[in-house]
Amino acid sequence: MVGILKQAAYLALGLFLLGCGGTGGSGGGGGGRTIGDVSALLNVGDAASDRIVSFKVTVNSVTFKQSSGSDVPVLTLPATVELIHRNADVEPVIIRTNFPQGSYTQVTVVLGGATATLVDSLGNLIVKTVTVTPSSVAVPLTADLSTVNSATLNVELDLANSIAIDGSNNVTLTPTYIVQGVPTATVGTQIPETGAIRDMQGSVVSVAAPNLTVYVNQAAMNFTFVTNSSTTLTGIGSVGALVPGNLVELDAQMQNNGSLTATKLEAVNTNADPMAVQGQVNLVTGAPATSFTMIVQNPIAKSTTVTVPTIGATDFNVTVGAATFELDADEVDLSGLSFTPTFNASTLTRIQQVMAVSDTASFTTVTATRIRLQRQAFSGQITGITTLGAQSVFTLTPPAGSAFPLLTGQTTLTVVVQPGTELRNGTSVLVGANVRVRGLLFNNGGALVLVADRMTTP
Repeated sequence: MVGILKQAAYLALGLFLLGCGGTGGSGGGGGGRTIGDVSALLNVGDAASDRIVSFKVTVNSVTFKQSSGSDVPVLTLPATVELIHRNADVEPVIIRTNFPQGSYTQVTVVLGGATATLVDSLGNLIVKTVTVTPSSVAVPLTADLSTVNSATLNVELDLANSIAIDGSNNVTLTPTYIVQGVPTATVGTQIPETGAIRDMQGSVVSVAAPNLTVYVNQAAMNFTFVTNSSTTLTGIGSVGALVPGNLVELDAQMQNNGSLTATKLEAVNTNADPMAVQGQVNLVTGAPATSFTMIVQNPIAKSTTVTVPTIGATDFNVTVGAATFELDADEVDLSGLSFTPTFNASTLTRIQQVMAVSDTASFTTVTATRIRLQRQAFSGQITGITTLGAQSVFTLTPPAGSAFPLLTGQTTLTVVVQPGTELRNGTSVLVGANVRVRGLLFNNGGALVLVADRMTTP
């Protein structure tokens, strides 16, 4: 019997319409712009999956149609992206470009091949080639971009109504898209869906302070960022200290002139040819851990580095060695908890979302210098409430056939909602509510606890 996964993904195109002013920055795919152009970021977000732990898809093209009937290509070269690692955010990993102002009535998205790594009913990880049919889908929209100064258009790939898995674990994707136009937020208030860039990892291509050009693997292209006195620097004293090949992580805001201004710049690794791999922990060896395997979602390295692991692989090996364990807690409030949120070799456990950083690149195995716990998302039903108030603690029960119980052996997950946790789509802590929560997952004496930075509908 065919089962429809309860999940959602975001294939979001951020349109930042520049109605007046001079030329913009030289970000990836863009270069300068002229009056009457739209400076566009094509963003990709996570696929909120019950059984899928890695989902790779190639986007062959994206074309807009003007009300006059003219087609305006936005993406013309294929871009292969992995959706799961974004975990409920969008990321401009495909293209930054310019195209004409005007009224638009349709978006056509053409997909190529896709591959899914999923958990079968016995808890085994399997890699399947996804059947995509039809590959080309035209989506109606109403978007008058002829006079406004700034606009954002989100094209959502609705996997909840797009993916089916049959009894033999064959995966079929019948793309369903939802189009929504929203105003681009003012600088300083943007979120990823309205113009911000968060946690973009890449390899330094060139530095001409205050500008920094970064290669993003899943985009297979360069993005240029402008830094200023307000940019928070971590791991370096100045932008000029970076050299080609260094790995960095950035937050940024889209400016009215089309440039990308970095609000945060972190040097992840300053070696000449390092690598970082994002994914989920699979099997852990040793107690404390001496090594572990990863489900590969997003390898990050120089454009010329060819020894990166395959997206979707389940056996990429990481030796712990003297690695530093750390938390990506910029968006997660870890104060006032009833337990100490600890991440180290003793608490590392299966299904946690991590980024392993190494001084050198490899296709199969690395010795980590840094292991960072990252945010991840789970869906399920609230089946019990321990504490209700400014800080709420509840029990989330994921679907019985989902990856969480199959990989961990635990049927429930404790979730902590903090006073600053972002609540979307009218969600609230209520027994019986079906929700999707995102945050940092901790191993607290064998019990898994998620401290949430966001809660929304599945």
